[in-house]
Amino acid sequence: SQYPGADEYCNGEDDDCDGTTDEDSAVDVTTWYQDSDTDSYGNSAVSEDDCDPISGYVTDSTDCDDSDSSQYPGADEYCNGEDDDCDSSVDEDSAVDVLTWYQDSDSDNYGNSAVTDIDCDQPTGYVSDSTDCDDGDSSQYPGADEVCNSEDDDCDGSVDEDATDATTWYADTDSDGYGDSGSTDTACSQPSGYVSDATDCLDSSDITYPGAIEICGDGYGNDCDHVDGGDSITDTCPAAGELVVTEIMPNPEILDDADGEWFEVYNAAGSSFDLEGLVVEDEGSNDFQIDESLTLAAGAYAVLVRGIDAVFAADYEYTGFTLSQGSTGDEIIIKTWGTDGTDGDIIDEVAYDDGTLFPLNDGIAMALSGTPSATDNDTGSNWVDASCAYNIDNSGTLEEDLGTPGAANSTACPVITSVEPPVGHVDGGDTVTVSGTGLEHSSADMVVSLGYWGTASEIDPDSTSATSVEFTTPASSQDIVDLVLFNGLSFVVEELAFGWADVDWCSTWWPVPATHSDYGRDVQDSAAGTMEAGDTTEPIYGRVYIAAVTSAGTVDPLVEAELGYGDADTDPRSDASWAFTAASFDSACGDCPPDDAQYYADLTISDADSYSYVYRFAYESGPWVYCELRVDSGYTGAEGDSGTTVGEAFDLTQMGVLVVDP
Repeated sequence: SQYPGADEYCNGEDDDCDGTTDEDSAVDVTTWYQDSDTDSYGNSAVSEDDCDPISGYVTDSTDCDDSDSSQYPGADEYCNGEDDDCDSSVDEDSAVDVLTWYQDSDSDNYGNSAVTDIDCDQPTGYVSDSTDCDDGDSSQYPGADEVCNSEDDDCDGSVDEDATDATTWYADTDSDGYGDSGSTDTACSQPSGYVSDATDCLDSSDITYPGAIEICGDGYGNDCDHVDGGDSITDTCPAAGELVVTEIMPNPEILDDADGEWFEVYNAAGSSFDLEGLVVEDEGSNDFQIDESLTLAAGAYAVLVRGIDAVFAADYEYTGFTLSQGSTGDEIIIKTWGTDGTDGDIIDEVAYDDGTLFPLNDGIAMALSGTPSATDNDTGSNWVDASCAYNIDNSGTLEEDLGTPGAANSTACPVITSVEPPVGHVDGGDTVTVSGTGLEHSSADMVVSLGYWGTASEIDPDSTSATSVEFTTPASSQDIVDLVLFNGLSFVVEELAFGWADVDWCSTWWPVPATHSDYGRDVQDSAAGTMEAGDTTEPIYGRVYIAAVTSAGTVDPLVEAELGYGDADTDPRSDASWAFTAASFDSACGDCPPDDAQYYADLTISDADSYSYVYRFAYESGPWVYCELRVDSGYTGAEGDSGTTVGEAFDLTQMGVLVVDP
């Protein structure tokens, strides 16, 4: 097997007899690969052929990085950006240190343990945390603030615990709705026996809390408005007879019962009382408790009303209590609040009957006469009808309710004795002085009204006293109105006319011819029976009506009346030849309407001719108004349509005609 030209083998022999043993051309020569990193895997790019091993070389040629001994086929893959196992892939999911990532759908940096991805690098939408308890809500994650929303915000397995917005609740031991600030619990939901309020001053008493009705005699400040909360205080109740029912209005007329009933009580004690907490009842089912402070000074009156508009001096409005009238009568029983709310002590009681003994009349209050006494008010004969008008309706026919609510029953009613300037002589902007008695009850409450009460302008008086009230009329006023004075207790009404300087109606009244073609038939010399030159006529009458001024029985000196004559069919308003003479007031007019005034005069004419004659009237030096004949024999005064009415044109054909013979 050894001869020249034989195949050389790696066998330690010179097989081809060329003097060299195991040269690189041997048939079974080995290719060796450089293993620079001594990881037993060679670099296929650096090799040598040799029958014997070469230092630094190995037979393997699969190393992918001969400079890194940790990279070779079969090596553990790591997340390092290298192909550690030489499989041409980097950081695949099989890497020894590959990471598990968790879906973070709500982007709160906390992942959902149920949805994962294995990767060396963080996938989009994934995080390394797996502790989110609700990956659909970014406000819920471990360590989040717990709030009151019935959710596990901090993912600790509990709901609404230690919430940042939890409410502080206060123990309400007495179940009055008000809590004790010294006993608290913090929770999202209201714990049993706790309330949100912390203002109770005595949590062991259910009638003691802020705004509670103050109960006299129980020793506590029930409404918590004193310094020491519910601590003991002095709150003496009125004793029997120290409050006296002094006036009762069971059946008003101006207002209905629901708005107008009231009664009045008087403090007969020597000190003031707060009536809050007292009970008013009858022997039936009607009752109420005074639920607000109502301080009544010694010797003062308080008015308790069913409707707040019942009187102007109302002190307390109640509900649940009515004052019966008619066949049954009723009771007013004033009591303290008892230990069980029903058995308090009676302070005063009035039981009025059907009107047999008590003066029970519609629209008139029953008033206790004399010094207020809880003994005297038991007897019907000690009660009288009130006489002062405290409520009026003058929107037509004057109506009024009588009483003195809030004042002594002996209070003098206001009476007007005079008005200056006189009624009918007042103009807009004038100062009016009303004189009388009992006019001022409370100067602060004095009101003057011109027109229907409550619908006309109210005027503050310039000055007031018991006997005089001064006020200034509105500058533009011109009307006939009711002058209403209200002195804070009672009303008084007087008719007032002002701004009227014109005649409303007048007539050349009598004698009147039977026909217009027979003027002068009845106007003749009463002695001779004929009218001749130089004769004097019988009296010729004229009538006038001025609103709120004229009267059939009383002359007004500011009314001017004249009878005149002139040539027939000439105009007395412009013809200077007309002669006028003053007429006299006829105080004995038997058929005059009460608001008409009648005047009379006669004429003496020297020259024979045909003449016209006419009356004219003026008021307060105002313009003359010329008066047509009365041709309607049925006319009865200011309401008629004959004669001359203000605003009508004067008709020259409606003057009287007088024929004077030679």
